[in-house]
Amino acid sequence: MEESLARRTALAKANARAPAMVFHPFLLMLYPILGLYAHNMDRTPPGAMVRPVVFFLLAAFVLWVIAAVATRHVYKGGVIASAVILAAFPGWNVLEILIEHTVPLVGAAPTLLHHAAYAAAAAAIAIFATRWRVFQGRRGRAAAGLLAGAAVLWLLVEILMAPAFGRGASWWIALYLLLFVALIGYLLQRRSGFVLMTRTANWFAVALLLLSFANITYNRPPVLDYEPPSQPETLAGMSGQEGGGENEQLPDIYFIVLDGYLRGDVLRDAAAYNNMPFLRDLETAGVHHADRAFANYHSMIMTVVSCLNMDYLDAFAPEQGAGNLRHLARLYNDNRVFKFLRGQGYVLAGFPPGLELLEPRATVDEYHRPSDILGEFELVLAENTAAARLLEALHYARHRTPLSMREVVERRRTLYVMETLPDIAATPSDAPRFVYACLTVPGPPFLFDRQGRRADLASPALRRDNGGMELSAAELRAAYVEQLHYTNTLLSQTLRDILEASAAPPVIIVLSSTGPAGVHFVDDGYENPLSLANLALFHGPDGVLELPEDVTPVNVFRILFNDLFGAELPLLPGEAIAAFEDAPFERLATAPVSP
Repeated sequence: MEESLARRTALAKANARAPAMVFHPFLLMLYPILGLYAHNMDRTPPGAMVRPVVFFLLAAFVLWVIAAVATRHVYKGGVIASAVILAAFPGWNVLEILIEHTVPLVGAAPTLLHHAAYAAAAAAIAIFATRWRVFQGRRGRAAAGLLAGAAVLWLLVEILMAPAFGRGASWWIALYLLLFVALIGYLLQRRSGFVLMTRTANWFAVALLLLSFANITYNRPPVLDYEPPSQPETLAGMSGQEGGGENEQLPDIYFIVLDGYLRGDVLRDAAAYNNMPFLRDLETAGVHHADRAFANYHSMIMTVVSCLNMDYLDAFAPEQGAGNLRHLARLYNDNRVFKFLRGQGYVLAGFPPGLELLEPRATVDEYHRPSDILGEFELVLAENTAAARLLEALHYARHRTPLSMREVVERRRTLYVMETLPDIAATPSDAPRFVYACLTVPGPPFLFDRQGRRADLASPALRRDNGGMELSAAELRAAYVEQLHYTNTLLSQTLRDILEASAAPPVIIVLSSTGPAGVHFVDDGYENPLSLANLALFHGPDGVLELPEDVTPVNVFRILFNDLFGAELPLLPGEAIAAFEDAPFERLATAPVSP
């Protein structure tokens, strides 16, 4: 019996010393990517995971190497690397959920109460470290180090984190970081057992990854009942250059989509904003506006897909079922406008729209994207990690203005598009170009004040401490007007620069995809006809693109192709359609648009 026990003990010691592969940091890095994709498969192409996978695996390798070199122990370095990964990704996500549900309950508590609660929690962590042999033989130094760390974090809360995140969220983050420091300190002072930890971590990481793959398999959308849209008969029979002459005689076409830009008369009545100076200024440059324009849908995605296919969405409804966002994405990628213009010899150029469903990368010939911004999937992934809070804190430290990570990206993307459009116009091309850009301004999120500075109406701290953005109609109106004013400044300068840089007069179409789009000082319900009253600007060579005053997006390219190519497409009746994005082909309500 004793010999058997001795043999088992010896075998356990031998197994503990036997070499083991360290791959758990890499698998743990993949887990948040696969988990996010599993829950967003209907709106995220698999290609959106490529950049995050490469970056995360490289980050895991660098983290492991640094930890292994610093500790002079391969297995200890791997365990520390995995501890950092778990704290920065899944653990941080749990922390954010905790903040979301608790901060609204205690956000209004006195500051002194926050200080007292933090001090008590920090003392409890220090006592735990000394009493329960977490730091064997180094209890005094461990406790002193933890208390010193707690004091440093307290200073960070007061100086940096509270203004950027709000006091309630900041104290939770400070406590979480203190626990993390205690865990890393424990791992650093421990001298044995890391081979067994490595094997356990490997199996744990494999189990998480298998769970993710099972989730992906279970949530995999069914095969689409989908057929690419066929061209209208009058377009299907047209070969390249028909109706337009040689390539060099065809004008460049700029299609700029905005979101939430109200029509001038609605702006005057609902927001007390006079947009006529802006519109008259554009008139002097030959850019005209439609006085009674309407959008067809309340959703940017549905409006854009309908516009680029020159028909209402129910015309493309699948034979079985109501259809979904994946059908909408396929319709967008196979849209009639892109196909027809490519057949006429056009080069297609596009910008990232910030929405994976409207990502044109696979459908355009020239893709213009700033190297320093994230795609929608990458952004959501980053928002669920400690990186989002870190970048927000750094942004506040630099600009003294709190701005969320998503708002920073949207702001950079908007400015990049407006700066790059004139550069495209100034670049010589042997073929005519169709340039497509989709922006969220002037609707929320509010990124600019009227001078183009960072908007400071509702900071992330305010939103988190109040459990969401709780702004009055007057505050929304003020923020919207500020951003609208700067949008006008950007748009006026960009359009003038395009016209000046173009070798021949181009076609320019600027459409707002929706009316108020969540700007709640105007009733955006389906029953309100003015909820779809949108901006429509246009410019074209003589005799090209004469838009009617009551134009709707579904007819814009029908009119353009009739004027430019002699397509003889019939115009569709203007309709306002109520539909949900997850069932876009099913009309809930339909009404003719009216002034």
